[in-house]
Amino acid sequence: MGSWIWGFECTGYIKGRSAFHTLPPEFHTSSFHTCSFHTCTPASFSHLHPPVNTHPHSHLMTTVLGPLASAWCPEYPTDDHDWQDLDIPPPYESIHAQPSDSDVPPFCTDLRTRKSSTDLVRSAAAAAANSSSSSAHLLTTAIHEMLVMASFGAHQVRTVATGIYDLAKVGAARPSWNYGMHMGLHFIRSNLIFQGTSIPRVRLLSKAAGASRPPPHVKVTEVSFRVDRDVLLRFEALGHAWRQGKKAGQYPTVPPETAAHWKDLVREYELEGEWLEDQTPSSIEPIKSSWWPSWLAQSPPQTPPSPPKRRPQKVIYYLHGGAYIVGSPRLYRLFTGRIAKETGARVFAVQYRLAPEHPFPAALHDAFAGYLYLTQPHHPAFAGLAVTHDPVDPKDVIIMGDSAGGGLAMALLNYLNLYLRTPTGAHQVPLPGGSVLLSPWVDLTFTSHSWRSNAQYDWLPANARDIHSPVSDHVPHPVYMYLYGQDCSRPVSYLSSLSSESAKHDPTHVVRDTAERFVRHPLVSPIFAEDLHGLPPMLIQAGDAEVLRDESLALAYKYDTQNTGHPNNQSHKSWVRHELYKDMVHVFQAMSWLESSQVALENVRRFVWEVESGGPMPPPPDQDMCVVDSHVPGI
Repeated sequence: MGSWIWGFECTGYIKGRSAFHTLPPEFHTSSFHTCSFHTCTPASFSHLHPPVNTHPHSHLMTTVLGPLASAWCPEYPTDDHDWQDLDIPPPYESIHAQPSDSDVPPFCTDLRTRKSSTDLVRSAAAAAANSSSSSAHLLTTAIHEMLVMASFGAHQVRTVATGIYDLAKVGAARPSWNYGMHMGLHFIRSNLIFQGTSIPRVRLLSKAAGASRPPPHVKVTEVSFRVDRDVLLRFEALGHAWRQGKKAGQYPTVPPETAAHWKDLVREYELEGEWLEDQTPSSIEPIKSSWWPSWLAQSPPQTPPSPPKRRPQKVIYYLHGGAYIVGSPRLYRLFTGRIAKETGARVFAVQYRLAPEHPFPAALHDAFAGYLYLTQPHHPAFAGLAVTHDPVDPKDVIIMGDSAGGGLAMALLNYLNLYLRTPTGAHQVPLPGGSVLLSPWVDLTFTSHSWRSNAQYDWLPANARDIHSPVSDHVPHPVYMYLYGQDCSRPVSYLSSLSSESAKHDPTHVVRDTAERFVRHPLVSPIFAEDLHGLPPMLIQAGDAEVLRDESLALAYKYDTQNTGHPNNQSHKSWVRHELYKDMVHVFQAMSWLESSQVALENVRRFVWEVESGGPMPPPPDQDMCVVDSHVPGI
């Protein structure tokens, strides 16, 4: 979820979705229901070349208007199956005339009321030699997409106007926010529910935002490695005996709903990652972000501290956020570069596979593959590749992530601790030395009270708390995409057939029950894990104005109960520290212009020191902007 911030910080352009009220209702069903969930590839434009002896204007239509429409609405790649071959209900004439519940996709009743723009471009190019009507279709499609862009621009005007009106009427929403902070968050929150957006559009804009460079003197080294899935999952197979009779044994890593998809996956696949290392000369002080307008800052910037001691032996394994559907290490370079500069440690980030193309447990297995690659690069799962680094001692690894990446980091800890054990209970793969979770998304049930109490302050869309409803007309709920993958847009009748109980109950109830059982999986919502005992020291940071506040507190409490107060705690020296920052929102640490962001990363550096020294130091004193709750034995 956290990756929505990056366009705001890196380019000043806000990605996302916002309430759509700028065009009359007739455009809602005719112009904007054109997008699917597939990513755009160069093959998407392979049919745009005009045939021989075409209509006089066909060349112009296929080479100008076609790419114009497709660039704004990336659709199915040509090597994929045609959406018309899928079990999808016929287009509806109106959003008010819908078929029965058993034939309607569970959260997207009008998702595919028209062919995609790319599909129209292809058909127009193929028929241009015989009919001039194709040019009209192509022109219509281009106009539709231009209307979406115009609607998006008009919405920005509306967003600014409503933000100024709110400020004039009641002032900033939180006491410590200035006008710039209030307007910036209002701008993000408004655009996150823009109904002209689709997953391909968000990813397209994310790639554009990710072109920014890391902070000065941060070296980036890109790597790639091939993973043998069968060899990688031998760990999981060996842990089967240990899981019997436990809660982990009741939740398989591959749900029945995606078993068929899982069998069809290739045995070997490639993962990409990157190393970030601070190489600032010792005589140069770190440069704080100064390009952002000063009126957004909470307070005047302070004098930067001295450069931290370099700890090249320490590695921060970073997992990015993005609700499991968007995001990449490149998009996070500005932030992970700041982490490398602040902590003095090397940062390794991996591009795990995203839903809906790759549903659960693809992201989890990729996170595990990245951790194994760090600690055992010579493992047979990576055979045949040139090793780019020396093995890293697991005690020198700190797993870190934000939002969904924070939840994935916690899920990886549960995976190592509860699923990958020998029959005698020994860990097959050693646990890391520590973990840092920034605004972690660890409860996908959306039942925390803060999802309601802080909905008016945080930039995450409040309607996301209903997992059975779409985020917008073109974006199903991330939970359904993470569970069902690309099948998430199929009818309820099809989704229910994937369950073993499909013949016993109403299809709608089967799908809802399946989703609600899925979100309690200990590797999906890590807070529901049976036992957190034995996990390494943990730092959790959250804002008191964010919707995920309560689940971060609940996680710290559960960790404390099962570790700090455990009679065997002295054997593994566990501790947890929870930091709650005043008036801060989701993943505020990425907003480098905020003083709270700077303090948060300084506390991360402090935590790295503690892990390096082998034990906790006395907790830092409470500050006006941060309430620290430490659970440390003997302190």
